[in-house]
Amino acid sequence: MALRFENKEYVLEKELKELDENEATPEDLAAYKKHYDDATKVACIMVATMSPELQRALEEILPTISARYQGWQSEAIFGRV
Repeated sequence: MALRFENKEYVLEKELKELDENEATPEDLAAYKKHYDDATKVACIMVATMSPELQRALEEILPTISARYQGWQSEAIFGRV
């Protein structure tokens, strides 16, 4: 409900793609920054509205998710070289 009120629900549906800052226009950079900032706010809203039990469960699995995500990023970076 809060996401719709603040017009931020799009971050749940639209992927935030990486942006090449050297080739991006000022409009592209501004749109990327807005999407990134909105995604951060949405994440905070989601965590704030979680039950304490769900927050604890998330804290337990977050290191595993983070490690896997970083591994995927490394594969993407080194796979392009």
